[in-house]
Amino acid sequence: MPGLDWRRSCDDLDHSLVDPPPDVAEGVHDYLAAFGLVYGAFDFGLDAAGRWHWYECNPMALGEQTGRYGQARGSMLGPRACATAPPETTRSVIFAIAARRLRELARWRGRWFPSAPDRTGAGTRGQPMTSSDTAAAAAGRPDEQDSEPSARLAAVRRVASRFTGTYDLTQVDPDFDLLFAETVEVWHSFDHETVSLPGKEFAGAMLRMLRATADLVRNHADRIWSLHVDHHGFALAATASGELENGTPVRISRCLQVTVHEGRITRICEFGDQQQRLPLDEALRAAGRFRS
Repeated sequence: MPGLDWRRSCDDLDHSLVDPPPDVAEGVHDYLAAFGLVYGAFDFGLDAAGRWHWYECNPMALGEQTGRYGQARGSMLGPRACATAPPETTRSVIFAIAARRLRELARWRGRWFPSAPDRTGAGTRGQPMTSSDTAAAAAGRPDEQDSEPSARLAAVRRVASRFTGTYDLTQVDPDFDLLFAETVEVWHSFDHETVSLPGKEFAGAMLRMLRATADLVRNHADRIWSLHVDHHGFALAATASGELENGTPVRISRCLQVTVHEGRITRICEFGDQQQRLPLDEALRAAGRFRS
């Protein structure tokens, strides 16, 4: 019989998704709001009568918190099972973490950002943006252009438009590498490390990975859900979906924060869940196309 600390008996336990009682769900959201948290891992225990007892909240970053659960047999965050978890759940967490990161940068720069990225951009609520929606969001509204006749903002909008067309493979830019500065800083929430790469080399690697993913994933779709542009760069949220040849479903949500300086991309920060990527990464490695 496993002890009270389930971590000592991971191999003897099964894990599955459950819906919390409405009052528990409401309490969780109230707690997050009261303490200004964008993400929290809540620990609960159930007694013999089925009553929920709250123990604690761990306000960790997504990558830190998923590691433990990814080791458990049948875990909702295991390599295969995570791909079948509700995509809106992972997407919401990623957006929340990205929003906090944006606000931190805004305070550092002394500027203002929305409290959270707009999840639907110019599209219909709950639906991905079409290519026309993305182009419109990158171009901006006429009243914005009239009130902010900024050459810098216009340059960022042009970069965002060309980048998003290539990113979702709807309109691949033949000069994609020219969007990047000579050196680009790249940061991932997976490892929290920043690396500096030659811009042209990084652009080529990104385009090869996007095309390899489209080739290996059946019914591949990479939908941009939101796009926010300002004078210093742009942020987009997207979800890739489909299935691998062996039937493994693929759903990968991520948010990119892109810094643009003098009309060139100088830094890209990617927020996502590495567990979601595992099945695809394994397939890319097997095909010899992983970050080639």
